[in-house]
Amino acid sequence: MSGNTLVSYLIPYRSQPNPLPDVNPTSNDSNSSNYSSKCSSILLKLPDDFPPVPPLLPTSTSPYSPRKKLPLHKLIRLLSSSQNPPPSLSSSLSNHLSSHPSSLLQPNGVGWLPLHLAAYHSLPYPYWCLVVDSCPPPVLSACLRARTPTGGRNVYHFLARFCADVRVWDLLVPLEPSPLLDEGDDGLTPLGRARVNRKGEDVLRALEGWTRVEEGRVREERRVRDCRYEALLCLG
Repeated sequence: MSGNTLVSYLIPYRSQPNPLPDVNPTSNDSNSSNYSSKCSSILLKLPDDFPPVPPLLPTSTSPYSPRKKLPLHKLIRLLSSSQNPPPSLSSSLSNHLSSHPSSLLQPNGVGWLPLHLAAYHSLPYPYWCLVVDSCPPPVLSACLRARTPTGGRNVYHFLARFCADVRVWDLLVPLEPSPLLDEGDDGLTPLGRARVNRKGEDVLRALEGWTRVEEGRVREERRVRDCRYEALLCLG
């Protein structure tokens, strides 16, 4: 790969304590609409040979069309609702993500990304593995941190309510732990949501451990930042 292409996305997002080096959120002005106050521009650094990226949002005054239905959302819904989905569906998911990884960043008619829908419909663990294996890390990180325009929930909020498989948490959280500390519009973090919905002990135990680690990391970052600031004051 000889170089990089910069692609700017407008997706539901709120600032995080530790954005990845290659995914740089920048707050937008919030005086245009309620939607813009809950979105940010995410700049992704993609290889030159990355498949063409379609526009994420239409250019009309309304960011979403109520009738907007996308292939990846349909596929995820099928995989989640089928008791024994045919192998062809699994192949379709893998092929689609390999050919169009940017489709993971396209919202549906209500502003949900495909992974929001996957968590809401309790996508089985093997298909989460397919998503992780097929998705470029910067894109996956942006998807996990993105919030829905209504409710302000990220993927982990939906998993905390609808997913009882601890393996999904063990797969996703090490890849992007910062959304664990996000509060939805109801004031609940994913751990708080899991407690309200009385998730199993294995899920709660795992979530409590991951959340504790992330809180400790954020505290340490703040301590280091404060020490640097005090040192600069002394030198100045």
